[in-house]
Parts: sequence; C-alpha cells; structure tokens
Amino acid sequence: MKIPLSKPYIDKEIKERVLEVIDSGQYILGNHSRLFEEEFAQFIGVKHAVLTSSGTSAIFLSLKALGVEPEDSILVPSLTAFPTVEPIFYLGAKPIFIDIDETFTMDPKHLEKVLKNRSQMQKVKGIIPVHL
Repeated sequence: MKIPLSKPYIDKEIKERVLEVIDSGQYILGNHSRLFEEEFAQFIGVKHAVLTSSGTSAIFLSLKALGVEPEDSILVPSLTAFPTVEPIFYLGAKPIFIDIDETFTMDPKHLEKVLKNRSQMQKVKGIIPVHL
C-alpha cells in the first residue's frame, strides 16, 4: 500500500470550478483569475493580490518590490528548497542561511544572533521564512 505524501482536498465544487476554467479557455488573466485576486485580497485584508505561476515567481516579485539589489542579503532557513533562494541569486543578492531548530524552521536564537551582527545587518533587506 502506498502512503501519499499529501492528498489535496477536492470536492464537487472544486471540480466544477476547475472545469469552468478549462471550458473558458482562459487559464491566465481571465475573469476567474481577476475574481480570485479580488476575493483573496479582501479575505486577507489588503487592497490588491496578484496571481503568479509559482511560489518562485511570487518570491521574485516580492523581492523586486522591496528593491532588492546586488550586494543585499536575504535571510532564509538552512532547510529549504532551491526555489526559495533562486530569485535571490537571480537578483544578484546573497542568501544568509539561518540554522533550523527542532521544528525544522528558522532557529529564533540563531536568527537573533545574525540580526544583532552589525556587519551582516547593513545589507539585510528581508527574511523569507519557510515552513514544511
């Protein structure tokens, strides 16, 4: 018996919505995308939300919006997938890897130590927390 790593929840409504999008032929920039962006923005309490093709694209756009440039640094957990750091490298910035703790997320003690280190902080532009 195979044990799945994850099993997405899919009910009748989700199936119907997916078929609506397929039948519309507008997989990107269509009415369904616009409506989702509006509803999601309202749900999380912000003015705007933007759909992207992947989490990597979302990270890239976020870093661009923050004005990340070469020589800037971004703090990331040492246990992460390459797509987390790829946009950092693409922008010419540098990831600073933070040790993880028993939860497999950033160790707050190591994060605090890095944040207190003035030589590294001069160029830190952000933190990308990752959870599993």
